[in-house]
Amino acid sequence: MNATLTKTIAASIIVLLAACGKTTPETDKKAAATEPAATASVDADAKKVIRFGSDATYPPFESTSPNGDIVGFDIDVAKAMCEVMQAKCTFTNQDWDGIIPALIAKKYDVIASAMSVTPERKKAVLFTKMIWATPNLFVAKADGQINNTSAESLKGVDVGVQQGTVQDHYLTKHYSGTNIKRYKTVEDAIADLGTGRLKLVFADGGVVTHLVDDEANKGYKIAGDPIQNSADADILGAGTAFAVRPEDKALADELNKAFETVRANGTYKKIADNTLSLMCIQQVIKVGLKN
Repeated sequence: MNATLTKTIAASIIVLLAACGKTTPETDKKAAATEPAATASVDADAKKVIRFGSDATYPPFESTSPNGDIVGFDIDVAKAMCEVMQAKCTFTNQDWDGIIPALIAKKYDVIASAMSVTPERKKAVLFTKMIWATPNLFVAKADGQINNTSAESLKGVDVGVQQGTVQDHYLTKHYSGTNIKRYKTVEDAIADLGTGRLKLVFADGGVVTHLVDDEANKGYKIAGDPIQNSADADILGAGTAFAVRPEDKALADELNKAFETVRANGTYKKIADNTLSLMCIQQVIKVGLKN
């Protein structure tokens, strides 16, 4: 959906990695456009242009490079799919809270942003095949004393989460006694964890594993047990996918065919090897490689 954080998986189509399961905000129906949908535009060279939107605050899946480019695992997979489709891709950075309304308003054609597939979200968008899946994890400072992360144990404890994500919704429902602190980005939550304002941060497993596996961030650790998506599938979903407008079924079909090609020809694994940490790959990639 971040003071340099990263996502452990366990799910459906791509990876069993502690990775990223970012959630999507509620649909803003007022943002729905009334004009007919245009799934892809055409540039001067008559080459199909597919516009992607992403909240680039979720490394290693999507983030911005020092020169401002949007980079990450989801982005590289999208580019590989566009190559198969012989299409040109463009990428727009979009805040998470407005990511679905901006799709409906035709700011872009596809959401590629670690979006969890949930029943609520399916009412607003059409999902592609699952791109990857991961469990959800608590992260703490390496010297932190909290090891039991049950709802009972975290009563009164300050826990940070990115607002509007599936992790936010899960804590709200199942951890009502916890002192939940909501942040615009995971990086902001991690920053407060580092300064001691928080005891824990709850986020997608892929993001968390990326963080604790990074040599520059050895001051953090995974706390407690992973929370699998199956703990509340209505909220946490079954994994992540790309999303298009409901009427753009032809585009979704094209994306699905391209994804199958990228997976079958080894490109998906190559991208994972180049983009994700070993810990992340061990937990997130298995679905994408085997299914």
